[in-house]
Amino acid sequence: MKKLAKLITGMMVVVIGIYLFLVWQNNKEATYPSEAEIRTSFEKSIGWLQANRTEILASTNSMLWWMIKESADLTNDPRLVEIYVKYKENILDKHPRNVWRPIFFSNSYVNIDLLEIIQFPDYNLHFIYGASCSRSLEKEEVIQRQLKPNFCDDHHPISPACVTHQMMGMRFMQRHDCGDQIMVKEVIAALQDKIETQLVWDPRIVDVYLQRVMMLLDSGAEELVKPIWIKSVLDAQLNDGGWGGSETLFPVGSNKYLSFTSHIFGIRKEESDFHASAQGLLIMSMLLAK
Repeated sequence: MKKLAKLITGMMVVVIGIYLFLVWQNNKEATYPSEAEIRTSFEKSIGWLQANRTEILASTNSMLWWMIKESADLTNDPRLVEIYVKYKENILDKHPRNVWRPIFFSNSYVNIDLLEIIQFPDYNLHFIYGASCSRSLEKEEVIQRQLKPNFCDDHHPISPACVTHQMMGMRFMQRHDCGDQIMVKEVIAALQDKIETQLVWDPRIVDVYLQRVMMLLDSGAEELVKPIWIKSVLDAQLNDGGWGGSETLFPVGSNKYLSFTSHIFGIRKEESDFHASAQGLLIMSMLLAK
């Protein structure tokens, strides 16, 4: 039993040591990436979009397409404008009652029937409310509880992306002037602090890491973003120009790796996906625009 206790203690010391080393690496002093480095990353990410155009246009994930639109608006890049316009023609123009239209068009009105969207995740309902300012949706408890700074602690304490999702909802409310704007500003400030803390203590360069950096930049808190975090996002870009949702650790065979994921560990291939790549692209677009 004593040997077992020593073995367990030794393993815990090693794990804690590795974790503290990763935290140190994730927060160490670094030179802010140059504009040339950021632009190179931006160009590579557009290359990934173009190379995967057919698969991307098959995606109906409205939030990812909103990120493409934001990137196009920020940079005025004709390649981004063209691919967004193609999505708009295929989806938005053909479905005028689409409940996601208000996130793309500020003055768009869509009749929102809660019964038709009640099965959506709560954060999606928050996005839709924030963009549409729907009075009927505003009254729902599922919306009201997301307007409190401690929502994630109370309702999704182990969800890695809850705080960033809540921030997205609040930012849509801010953009579209929905609700009490003093409250919105206060909640955004509280969420910025939470996201900064998450970035300090969670060193895994995974999908949610990109999302945290993205939301600090999007919400106007660039001063909270450490240069090393931008460098980590740049370093996480894969050779094909996209980003993946996981961080590879070591191979386990069949082109798969033991990897850090948004849910701690998993077995994954090292490959880019639209979800992470849209976020990486928007980060680079915001940095170039600033």
